[in-house]
Amino acid sequence: MSDEGPTGTTEQIVETDPSGTTGDAETMTLADVSGGEPPAPPTIRLDDILADQSLYLQQEARDRDKFMSLLSPNLNDIRAKLVAWAARQFQPPCDLVVIDIMAPNICSDGVQRTFFDYIKFVSGKSVDEHMASLQPILPDFQVAYSYTRTQLRIGVVLKA
Repeated sequence: MSDEGPTGTTEQIVETDPSGTTGDAETMTLADVSGGEPPAPPTIRLDDILADQSLYLQQEARDRDKFMSLLSPNLNDIRAKLVAWAARQFQPPCDLVVIDIMAPNICSDGVQRTFFDYIKFVSGKSVDEHMASLQPILPDFQVAYSYTRTQLRIGVVLKA
């Protein structure tokens, strides 16, 4: 039998002595069984918060670095990719930059952002602004992009 009491669940405990006879029934609480003290409530420590904040900042810095290839494009790298694309008879796709990125639930500044808002947050430019800065470098091509939840692909197609 069990009852709910002010100190938690109680249970009927029947003791037996070595001869197998039962003694008087005794009621014990879970606090009695666990050593008398209820478990301490969880805590949030300042050091834990600062460590989490540091991790967010480090991840954002790594993601920011991934956009350097768009902010300062390597023309030799782009040219090599276009030559390889030409060798494939311009069969799509021709990815110039592939960036693996996953927007966190909450950024270091405490704001929740969408995938595209996170890109702007870490790189300083929207995807459209990145595309617009690449277009003058590639006047005979149309700069385009595709994306998934965790990846941004920027490439080119032939202008129609």
